[in-house]
Amino acid sequence: MSVSQHQPQDHMDEAIAWHARLASEDVSERDLTDFSVWLDTCAENRKAYDSVCAFDMSLQDSVESFAGEREDHLHRTVHPLTGRRSVRLTIAAAGAALAAASLALYIAGPFQTGSNFATAYATRIGEQKVINLEDGSKVELAAASRLTFSQDNAERHAALEQGEALFHVAKDKDHPFIVAVGNLAVRVVGTVFDIHSSADGASVAVLEGHVQVGPRNNIDSGVPLARGDKLTYSKARGTVVLSRIDPAKAAAWREGYLVYDNAPLSQVVADLNRYFADPIALGDDSLSTLKFSGVLRVDHEQTVLVRLQEFLPLTATKGADGRILLQGSKRRD
Repeated sequence: MSVSQHQPQDHMDEAIAWHARLASEDVSERDLTDFSVWLDTCAENRKAYDSVCAFDMSLQDSVESFAGEREDHLHRTVHPLTGRRSVRLTIAAAGAALAAASLALYIAGPFQTGSNFATAYATRIGEQKVINLEDGSKVELAAASRLTFSQDNAERHAALEQGEALFHVAKDKDHPFIVAVGNLAVRVVGTVFDIHSSADGASVAVLEGHVQVGPRNNIDSGVPLARGDKLTYSKARGTVVLSRIDPAKAAAWREGYLVYDNAPLSQVVADLNRYFADPIALGDDSLSTLKFSGVLRVDHEQTVLVRLQEFLPLTATKGADGRILLQGSKRRD
């Protein structure tokens, strides 16, 4: 989708088209860049998109309310897992169809009510942005990320639709701050935490204070996290793993570093594609589960690829279409 010429009568039509495009499974990095440009072109574009998000969120709430009546509550089983705690999430099959419908409708965030509109924010590939929210909170938005925010008389609501963000939540005990990321929600009163959203799930790392993380329709049944705790949710496996991290390194991306601990290569590639214009792709699906631990400085794409090949048995080749293809190779002795 390209950035269109703006005429007054077209703002709402363009906003609806962008809403549908960003909700699709094959949304591209170019789409994100074009959307960010379109959103910043004029105030009428942002106002129209906010209105579309608000309508979608009100519809989302209605679907989730009905779906919640048919879903079993979250079951948690905690046991040691190589020095870590593991929590397995299970959702009743009876609510699967409605849950899928809810996910298809979900685009911006939960719990939107009344006439309050969500304000949308986005960054381009390689861009970082600091957002000062109207409640006094601050959000540091990573590259190629999308965020919405709204508030009502009872709560403050944000949604990380894609990418990563560091939240500095202003304390307000009378108005909890709730962040939606996929099927999960994070609830706080005032603290600092990082959320990373990926195609397979999400992670939440706490730098200061305490948060509660759980399913969006039953956050009270979730997991309490304190400073230094990290929760990683895998949508494919339906599992949550809790681990301990160094809070000082939890948001290293702000300084241009990506830190990984036994992360699948597919996640590393997805992250790198948010920082560089030339897309990186895996030449073999079997490479997606290859694990990587280490630190990558996202300064120059070719330099990053050289570093990655030093850690993993990979070769990188740039094709005529501009894509960089990663293929497996034998390790050198």
